[in-house]
Amino acid sequence: MPNPLSQHDYVLLDVAVRCVSQFNVPFAREIWDVSAIATRRRLAKLEKRGLIKSRNVLASQPPPINRPLCTWKPGEPLPHSGKVAYQARNRWKTLPVEVQRIYYASDLGRGLLGRGILPRPKDIQATHDLGLSLTFLAYRRRWPKLTQRCWLNESEYSNHRGRCVKVEDAMLKHGDRVMQMIDFAGAYRPDRVQALLEHAQYHHVPISIF
Repeated sequence: MPNPLSQHDYVLLDVAVRCVSQFNVPFAREIWDVSAIATRRRLAKLEKRGLIKSRNVLASQPPPINRPLCTWKPGEPLPHSGKVAYQARNRWKTLPVEVQRIYYASDLGRGLLGRGILPRPKDIQATHDLGLSLTFLAYRRRWPKLTQRCWLNESEYSNHRGRCVKVEDAMLKHGDRVMQMIDFAGAYRPDRVQALLEHAQYHHVPISIF
């Protein structure tokens, strides 16, 4: 590329590759802490350089992320999956579906950070992925250094799991130690919540489900 990445562009690209699958303008705006107009200009420049891509999709803007729907730590009883699933599904009842501009790291952008090619994120996953991006921002506000160093999106490690093994959306990992599993529940059924909790219990790793 003719010009090196600026520091602020590198920060966003790193987050787009390592931490989230898809994001929107408000997400990038918080990462950069600039105006919406400046955010769109920077995103347009990154897209022109081929480092990110975008398209319009039908998606709901997820509800604000204030606290987990449930948490679990080794030694505790598992939360009631039915109650968690009810909370997860109930929050979508009044949220409209609308056209949104969604961004993601391109193959070139991933390659620049030493990552391989991934299939294009699915349009149907956009709402869920926006929820995960909000979860990432919630962690970043509360634990900025920890999140920057230790947050990994599932694309960073899912290829190391066996076939049909449940993979949570993200984790906090320091070296070889997984400190916490993280999942955005979307509108999960009780059996999906239960599978996540049992997966965490099997590996003796705390989990937070949002």
